[in-house]
Amino acid sequence: MVIFFDIDGTLIDDTTQVIPQSTVDSIHALVAAGHIPVVNTGRPYSHVDPRVRLMPFAGWICAGGQEVLLQGKWLKKQVVPMEWMPTMIHEVRKNNLQVVYEAEDGFYLDGDYSNKHPEILRQSDLIRKIDCYVRDISEGIHHDVVKFCVFDIPESNRADFVKAMEPWFDAIDRRGMAEFLIKGNSKAAGMQMVLDAVGCAVSDTMAFGDSGNDLPMLKAAGIGVCMGNGVQEAKDAADYVTKTVLEDGIFHALKHFNLI
Repeated sequence: MVIFFDIDGTLIDDTTQVIPQSTVDSIHALVAAGHIPVVNTGRPYSHVDPRVRLMPFAGWICAGGQEVLLQGKWLKKQVVPMEWMPTMIHEVRKNNLQVVYEAEDGFYLDGDYSNKHPEILRQSDLIRKIDCYVRDISEGIHHDVVKFCVFDIPESNRADFVKAMEPWFDAIDRRGMAEFLIKGNSKAAGMQMVLDAVGCAVSDTMAFGDSGNDLPMLKAAGIGVCMGNGVQEAKDAADYVTKTVLEDGIFHALKHFNLI
């Protein structure tokens, strides 16, 4: 069986940033049992926590399916064309949004358009802790932008911004923010690319997630598992709701389905 795992809120507890030892042990146990564990995250590959990289994952679906790495070989690596950036920046400012541009090895922020939302400050602190940079676009954009997120403040007009980005990006609404992936990408599309490569049917898969951007993979998998700390829409989309991250939810679900 191929088992897909989100990172934030699934492998790692969002609040404490703790990875339970039971989760680490469970990934090793899956490999020992002949299963194929694969990360499926919204983070670009270069933003993955080093602790997760140490686990024996066979594959990495990152940036919501824009990057797919399997057994050390890139199957896909898609970045935002640099010529799109001026329009993106203009529309963010025009619609009074707060923005994070997620680039190779770090974040690009945009002055007053990135300093008014606490989640941007939180994410910037976390990314610095794994030795990624946080820079302002006024210094120049010297690394490829992989994807981006916008955050609402009271004066934001996200609806008009989504409409302006529609020719290029699919927007994932995530409660006060939106994540933008190049059109045609999703966690489910990344799953299918991996399954095609390893010759596995989607019926022989399981996926673990907790948030809105996990809905495509929870619905696509043979068995979708939502963490106990997940949002209600993810719980509704799943076939099974396990315990929270800190309550050893991954271990309990894998035991429940007799995979370890």
